[in-house]
Amino acid sequence: MTLSRRALARSAAVLAASAMAIALSGCAASGDAGAAGAAASDDLVVAVADSITNLYPGVEAGVVNYWIAAAAAEGLVTVDETGALAPALATSWEQADPTTYVYEIDPDAHFQDGQPVEVADILASIEAARDPEISPSFITWGSVDTVEQTGDWEITIRLTQPDAGFAYGPSSSAGLFVFPAEYWQGSVGTADALPVGTGPYRITAFTPDSSIEFTRSDQWDGDAVDFDTLTVEIIPDADTRRLAVASGEVDLSLAVPIQQLGDWEGADGVEVTVVPNRSYTGIDFDLSVAPFDDKDVRDAIAYSFDRESVVEKVLGGHAEVATSLLTPEQLESVYSKDEARARLAELPTYGFDLKKAAAALAASDSPDGFTAELVYPDSISELGLSAELLKQNLAEIGITLETRSVTMSEWFSTMGDREHGIGFMSYSSTTADPGELSSWFLGAENPASLASADIDAAMSAARASTSQEEQVTHLIEANRLQNEANAYAPLWWGEQAIATDGTVGFDTFTSFVLYGTWPTQLHRK
Repeated sequence: MTLSRRALARSAAVLAASAMAIALSGCAASGDAGAAGAAASDDLVVAVADSITNLYPGVEAGVVNYWIAAAAAEGLVTVDETGALAPALATSWEQADPTTYVYEIDPDAHFQDGQPVEVADILASIEAARDPEISPSFITWGSVDTVEQTGDWEITIRLTQPDAGFAYGPSSSAGLFVFPAEYWQGSVGTADALPVGTGPYRITAFTPDSSIEFTRSDQWDGDAVDFDTLTVEIIPDADTRRLAVASGEVDLSLAVPIQQLGDWEGADGVEVTVVPNRSYTGIDFDLSVAPFDDKDVRDAIAYSFDRESVVEKVLGGHAEVATSLLTPEQLESVYSKDEARARLAELPTYGFDLKKAAAALAASDSPDGFTAELVYPDSISELGLSAELLKQNLAEIGITLETRSVTMSEWFSTMGDREHGIGFMSYSSTTADPGELSSWFLGAENPASLASADIDAAMSAARASTSQEEQVTHLIEANRLQNEANAYAPLWWGEQAIATDGTVGFDTFTSFVLYGTWPTQLHRK
């Protein structure tokens, strides 16, 4: 069999990783997974909880949107199970200088309909990713100056200034999905315009908020896939998902509520896996909406949330109290786990204290209290429980919080809408870039309408850093300043749980796996 340059690059990366594992552990290497052309064995049914109204993450940026897209499309690069960058449509790349990235493109890549991938298709996809009208959810391209073809199969991207996190930008885990150039002229991501990518599975049907159907692509030349078809069912109710997995109707659930782990782990025939997922959950304030432009009001609310009780009683200990937008796992490229937590523990915090909350409200411009609405997605039940607990605590100091459950897409639409002054944020970092969330939340067009020259300076220094050690130092300083301003009130850092019916399993499951070509790592036992 003739291997494409992309397959060769992937094989080299796998062999290098295997050699490293042998050198470090002394263990024997496992058998080869086989070629992509191997016969598929059966069909796979996967359940998720979140509503999906658009398949393109540039339009609708929920984690499930990324997972769906990653099964069907690629960027120039991808992330492996450790978070490291790996080849995708680019067989190799280099950072020629602090502001120049050069990518060598696979000349043998094809879209799922058999059409060859041209450099023009990639350039058009990058242009679409940079266009705020087409891709309003992508922020990774802000530092890009020019993108041009510099060889028969070469693309060069030049930045206006150094950007420590940009290396992840042209990946499917961050901000690039490559489709034919003509695709971007239509209604991107809708049921009427199903995307045709280069991933292992082709999307054949999409019913918004119901299901997505895939078939195995015979154009895929990467790692083997075992299943003829893949069906993703959207099942918002957790009990219904659990029963579907237990009965074998669903092979894999990518949505297991942390606070219901006991029910899932106790169900016959259900196997549960829990991993840290570098996720952040917190309260967002919009400083352009009164009375949340008043720091005393924000402090009163931050002091009113009992983080430790929620982590223990709602999340069953499968989380830890957060002290910043940064998560400890995002800093582990620089610090050990203990060192990362110690550094983040030094930041200013707002522990649960209703006396301090009452005093802050009394010192505000709204001493007699006020009424505000807090919405939360119906598929994240821990946010609903947290909203009710916060509502009770705020009532004790004179603030009326009206809570409302909405669909995931409705929830997205309230973020930064300049109408809701308070909201929840639940964010799972899709890359290993330490600055991923901070770049958005502390960037120029942040959802809190936060403006701070000192934070801007710290974030600029982080982006311009030439080492991750330097980048993390500046990011911690930016988060210290943010905590003092209290535009975002960190609540907890979380974990992710998945469940299978015992008949399928991942080679290795980490929080990075679902942002790459994850079906290639899932096999029937």
